[in-house]
Amino acid sequence: PAAEAPAAHRLTIGDPAPSLAIDKWVRGESIPSFEKGKVYVVEFWATWCGPCVRAMPHLTELSKRHTDVTFVAVTKPDKRNTLEKVEAMVKDKNAQGLMHYTVGWDESKKTDEAYMKGADQRGIPCAFVVDKASRIAYIGHPMELDAALEGVIKGTWDTASAKATYEAEYEKEAKRNAFFEAMDEDDTAKAYAIAATLIDRHFKDD
Repeated sequence: PAAEAPAAHRLTIGDPAPSLAIDKWVRGESIPSFEKGKVYVVEFWATWCGPCVRAMPHLTELSKRHTDVTFVAVTKPDKRNTLEKVEAMVKDKNAQGLMHYTVGWDESKKTDEAYMKGADQRGIPCAFVVDKASRIAYIGHPMELDAALEGVIKGTWDTASAKATYEAEYEKEAKRNAFFEAMDEDDTAKAYAIAATLIDRHFKDD
């Protein structure tokens, strides 16, 4: 029998950061590539996303505090998220003193494909911290990236430990989703098996 094709690699902490493929820079200077020795925050958002809007003041505050870090907010087209809406929101938020960072329009969705789909991240907002070696140091909610960003800037961030924690959380979430899918399909035997693994491996002390 033919050998099975190897599973595609999922983007994770410690991996080289994919390059940015931005079709239009709505705000700020273009970023042709990540420079070694520089730190970046790449955040994914949309105009209709309430949590994304609520994260804007925090990202603005961080960008003002860490002027040596480049913050890039990337958004892609969908039925509710058009270039016109993005440009209008960026203009409005700028007038309010917010979105004090670079904004990129991902018309081709190549950047979203490389980061969000590459890391199997299904919800926004989602932020990626790119360290001085141009590797992913953090993947998660932008409201929770402070410690990672401080550590990466100071050179004290433990990427290996962060990866282990992230992968354990990813596995737990994947199993939880599989449990609910099995329940939706009325496959109780499969659901119980997944639940047993969750309890034994992930929720033992919960």
